[in-house]
Amino acid sequence: MRCLLLLLALPLCAERINVPLRDPARPALVKVSTVNGSIKIKAHTGKDVIVDLDDSPPRTQPAPNGMKQILSGGGGVNVEEENNVVTIKSPHGNNSYLVLVPETSSVHIRSVNAKELRVEGVEGEINADTVNGSILIVDAAGPVVAHSLNGRLTANMKQVPSGKPMSFSTMNGQIDLTLPATAKADLRINNQRGETFSDFDVQVATSVKRTESGRDKGPKYKLDLEHTVTAQINGGGPEISMRSMNGRIYIRKAQ
Repeated sequence: MRCLLLLLALPLCAERINVPLRDPARPALVKVSTVNGSIKIKAHTGKDVIVDLDDSPPRTQPAPNGMKQILSGGGGVNVEEENNVVTIKSPHGNNSYLVLVPETSSVHIRSVNAKELRVEGVEGEINADTVNGSILIVDAAGPVVAHSLNGRLTANMKQVPSGKPMSFSTMNGQIDLTLPATAKADLRINNQRGETFSDFDVQVATSVKRTESGRDKGPKYKLDLEHTVTAQINGGGPEISMRSMNGRIYIRKAQ
């Protein structure tokens, strides 16, 4: 039996939630957040946003002293739509989602302990952020901002949006970016404890950002010097910033 509640707190017996947009002719903004679950966003040719919940049973643990464990099920989900903005979140932050969105949608996704945040075929803006987990972006056409504190970032761009900067950053992880062979871009690379590799023939330069405070007044003087490598692909274009503290950076040319 399916639960028929929509735009309220939904129990996990709901297999699929169909969310109509207020104005299907305009691009949607889809926001998805969870704490201990994965998120997969996939573009489709339909006009609605469709949410599939992971309704697998919770993990069991050995019970003490011969007792039996009573499974409590999932924590539910909240879905809201207002003026083409769809917000999907769990009251307890433990859900995994598959969300189908119109191709022109923009997506903002957040997680703390996600195994993976994945976005496929989306042509709008992508903003992805996680603390402990990887981010995978496939066939993107819009600007991307992706950050993982402890995880790998992999992105495949089918085009580089003109005039719109992008950013990929991780503290402890690898960045692997694939661009079209004809892409034009200005790269800003800050890789403190790892190597950087590229399939492209690039013109490389090094710049130093100097930040000072407290020289004229205050009890403490502070100076920060940040070394950044800049490089142009195919004569240059919109800026792509790539930053890793502990990990390699790969810039690949699509075959």
